[in-house]
Amino acid sequence: MPLKLEAEMATAAPFIPAQPQRVPDWLPGWRGMFGERLRSAVHGISEPAFQVMHKKRRFLNMDLHIVNDPEMIGHVLLDNHANYVRPQLTRQILKPVIGNGLLTAIGEDWRTQRRIVAPTFSPSAVADMAAIMDAGALEHVAHFPSQTARIDMARIATETTMTIIANTLFSGDPRLTTREAAKHFERVLAAVAQPRLSNMFGLQEYDPSPSMIRMRRSRRYLRDSVLAMVHERGPDGGGD
Repeated sequence: MPLKLEAEMATAAPFIPAQPQRVPDWLPGWRGMFGERLRSAVHGISEPAFQVMHKKRRFLNMDLHIVNDPEMIGHVLLDNHANYVRPQLTRQILKPVIGNGLLTAIGEDWRTQRRIVAPTFSPSAVADMAAIMDAGALEHVAHFPSQTARIDMARIATETTMTIIANTLFSGDPRLTTREAAKHFERVLAAVAQPRLSNMFGLQEYDPSPSMIRMRRSRRYLRDSVLAMVHERGPDGGGD
């Protein structure tokens, strides 16, 4: 390595992304229920959260654990995962949106679903899908302006994701590749990520706020679209 470059690297300040902004100290849990932190779960994460290997906090009569230590993560997710079940609160928030899927199922129900989807995520299956993912990304990048411009990367990432899902699972069905579908998908994800009290108490269906009303409409659109595809193709999956 050239001496000049090595010296520059040694004296350079550590990279800290401009967004989301970090706060210097731990914030009380209730701060996550208001303002920008309600819209983004990672907004305003405290600087100490990136420094500790493990931190236990208390919120709404629950013990919350921030875990950064690789061995501890492996212990929970791999080595001893049978002893760690998904909290009732997590399932309560996710189930109205995604149903009884892998992210909400527990016990034998989870193991059954895991066996069903396991072949889809094998190394060879993922490698086969890499070309589809690559093509989906290139398709959207091709529309980037050639001159300096401000681009909404969140919207583009959502649209690219929808294209990849449609191409891998539904043969590129246009009902999932339109900008409208991406917007519906984005609304549902945003609503799930928000730590609303209505979500925590399982009252999402009765939340009268405009954002939750839009979420329910978007969820209905996505469910109806997928249901229509399933009915059209039948038990054999259709012609393609």
